Amino acid sequence: MKTLQIKEEIEKYILVNGGLYANLPHKEFKNCSVIIPNRSEIIIKELKRHKNIKTGIDIGSFWGSLCYDLENVGYDMLAVEHADITFSILNYLKKKTKYKFKTKKVDVLKGFKAKADMLICLNLFHHFVKKEARYNAFINFLEKAEFKIMFFQAVKEGEKQMQNAFKQFTNEDYIDLIKKHTKKKKVKLILDGDRKLYKIW
Repeated sequence: MKTLQIKEEIEKYILVNGGLYANLPHKEFKNCSVIIPNRSEIIIKELKRHKNIKTGIDIGSFWGSLCYDLENVGYDMLAVEHADITFSILNYLKKKTKYKFKTKKVDVLKGFKAKADMLICLNLFHHFVKKEARYNAFINFLEKAEFKIMFFQAVKEGEKQMQNAFKQFTNEDYIDLIKKHTKKKKVKLILDGDRKLYKIW
């Protein structure tokens, strides 16, 4: 995408949604409202409880908010996105800074092996249970993933977008599925609300 197109998409998103999706460090967004609470502080607080966590992958990173915040406190991050427009904006915004985190455009259900100390999967997995083929690929993704900690956030149970999904999962169903296919045993709710945030390790 050309720079002008990217700028227009950013402006359109902010206008339609009433602000940024999440905090960004850029000066031009200093006075922008933010749609969701700051999840970085909660995640960083939990990471401090663990030793030897150095690398992370933010899957479905959107415009990279978490990668900026986690790089600020010393983590080596990779921002992964699949959507063309979103990935273009992610790269455009990152290049305007001195941040070093990497970016990758990929559909993680098509052969991508998630291997890092932490995986961040926020408001993502519900997209993987809407169709049977994607659900089967999701299971394969989980089984091949290598990580020490996963941060997982689920959408609100019963959201309209999930009415015709292949799997009608509760938060507990997602947790059970992740634990089963990643062999992780511990779960902690670290943010309550409509979209609950969990740590799995």
